[in-house]
Amino acid sequence: MMTNQGKRYMDLLNLKSREEAYQKVKELSSDLTDQQHTIRSCIFDLHAAVEIELRRIYYHVFKALLFLTDDEAENAKKNR
Repeated sequence: MMTNQGKRYMDLLNLKSREEAYQKVKELSSDLTDQQHTIRSCIFDLHAAVEIELRRIYYHVFKALLFLTDDEAENAKKNR
């Protein structure tokens, strides 16, 4: 069942059915095939996973350097 808001959006784009709306959205987003969209989604997912892992690694590598103070004894305790 379509909401009034959904119907208004379809009216703004001069669309008559959901199928027509799905097709129009696909055309507006890109001209890729379904297989190309799947591959593109996989690449984005892999990129996001690698980025998260790199952020975790960078945090652990650099946290000792980022939180150093003038107190050498305190720094030594943090780096253990």
